[in-house]
Amino acid sequence: MSALPPGSPPAPALLPEWQNADFVRQALMPDVGITEALVQASVQNRLDDFAALLQAVLASPALERHHARWQQAARDLAARTAAERFDIGSSPLFRHWLHSSGRALIAGAPAPAVAPLLAAVNNYVTGLVDGAPAVVLVARHACIETWDCATSVRLPPGSADGSWLCQRRGDTVLLCPADTAGPFLSLPLQPPLAMLPASGIAVRNDLPALRITLDESRAPEREGTVQDDAVDLRASAYPACDCASIVDAAHTVLTRWPDAYDEWRCMMRVTVPRLPPPGWRMNGFTISSMQGAAWIHPSDPVSALESLVHEHSHVKLRYVEESVPLLQPGQSDARFAVGWRSDPRPLVGIFEGVYVHAHCAMALTRCLADDALPTSQRTQLARRVGELRSQAQQGLKLLRSYARFTPAGQGYLQWAQAVCV
Repeated sequence: MSALPPGSPPAPALLPEWQNADFVRQALMPDVGITEALVQASVQNRLDDFAALLQAVLASPALERHHARWQQAARDLAARTAAERFDIGSSPLFRHWLHSSGRALIAGAPAPAVAPLLAAVNNYVTGLVDGAPAVVLVARHACIETWDCATSVRLPPGSADGSWLCQRRGDTVLLCPADTAGPFLSLPLQPPLAMLPASGIAVRNDLPALRITLDESRAPEREGTVQDDAVDLRASAYPACDCASIVDAAHTVLTRWPDAYDEWRCMMRVTVPRLPPPGWRMNGFTISSMQGAAWIHPSDPVSALESLVHEHSHVKLRYVEESVPLLQPGQSDARFAVGWRSDPRPLVGIFEGVYVHAHCAMALTRCLADDALPTSQRTQLARRVGELRSQAQQGLKLLRSYARFTPAGQGYLQWAQAVCV
């Protein structure tokens, strides 16, 4: 969240031992130990945000009907193990709900807009715990989603949205409308389309919070395209598709760049197959308020591989920047032509572009080491590696000329100079 309600705790202090160029150079490369520490720091920030939001809700007499549910959710969270709190705090579904709820309260949104968010606290904090007492969860669009990207329930056709009393028993959930005494339905947990290999990263696009709406009246690649909190129910955007290309691409990274894949296991929670709108060239995107999720066009395995590395690199860089500011505030408003976008880019966009392009070049270079690679695919990959390096070098030249880095951010320039060759 960009702001917190009055009375919130100050932002956590940045760790002094991370505020230097040497740490940044190491952090920008795959290093699962550093990445886990960065994610843990971010998780603590988000859990602190929840604590502040809890106090704001409890301090408001107008929100009294939500007090008991929020207090119980806070007790449930405190009773979790440290590993379970890490999983919750790093969930893009929890983060999206937290961001939307905080933003609505800060903006003074009308009660009809705030109430559904506050009522869903159990979905995104407590969730469905096997063997735990029944809990009231909120359904929307005939789906009950929780903080866990791999756990959801699909309601029968014609079922009402709203509050449902739910109890998990293994892979089954007993539930009934919360305002009735039964009868209880027995429904299976809805599995993802797939899981990325040797990981807990789900591949799915059926959950409402993951069905992000894009403003298709705008030109692609422009800021402001994402329509916050709008659910896109169209099968043309989120088909129940064959995601084999995404799974195959992930397996290639697992075998060819295992250090990078270890980072994915730590920081990613879900890959969302998403088709581009008609006329758009879009291979993927991420959203800062949903760290741990990446939307990927399930095209051919080579394109899917680059898209996965590209989008996951955006997630990694955000985690670094949350703990270690790399760019000084107040950068120039100037925009510059770059080879990877149709529109002139601001310096922060070039900064991100250099990082993700360098990582894509490194990933594809490792793929070229596969002796079994067909000649045609080898030629395609070699050409693409050349394009990525050239574009990263172009962006780095612009950053050296116009961007202003923090002392720690000098490590970014040193890292980029070493890898963009």
